[in-house]
Amino acid sequence: VSRNETVQIDPASTTKIMTCILALESGKMNDDVTISDKAVRAAGQTLGLVKGETVPMSALVNAMMMYSGNDAAVAIAEHVAGDVDTFVDMMNAKAQALGMNSTHFANPSGLHDASHLTTAEDMAKLAQYAMKNQHFVSIVSQESFTLPRTDKRMEKEFRNTNYLLRKDKDAY
Repeated sequence: VSRNETVQIDPASTTKIMTCILALESGKMNDDVTISDKAVRAAGQTLGLVKGETVPMSALVNAMMMYSGNDAAVAIAEHVAGDVDTFVDMMNAKAQALGMNSTHFANPSGLHDASHLTTAEDMAKLAQYAMKNQHFVSIVSQESFTLPRTDKRMEKEFRNTNYLLRKDKDAY
């Protein structure tokens, strides 16, 4: 039984599933990414990235999914597509290719925008597609991830907030 599966809603940070998939499929996971001013100025939850630092793409993707870092989402978008607007076009093209016909992405992070909409039915299609990618499964099933130190920032550990995956869940 389903309920309200076709009602359009704001996808919020579940948007990062699409950002992650496009990064994984970009062929750029072994690249180093230089963090831009635009990425550093991302609103909402961030990893605390520093302008000009260089971070491995794989680390950005892992940390973005672990801690929902909007700064990482912007940096990933810029590196994969050259700029955020082009990346958003890629997101919408991928959504259409997956049959997500009631979805429109406006940014790579999930920050509120009146035109940033999806449905539960469409997000289920995206989740099913993502879970077929073993790299995606590996990323989202981690208990924690350590973003490596750079010349501008200390290393940072991020813990998964999904208590079903955590060994220390008894502490909560």
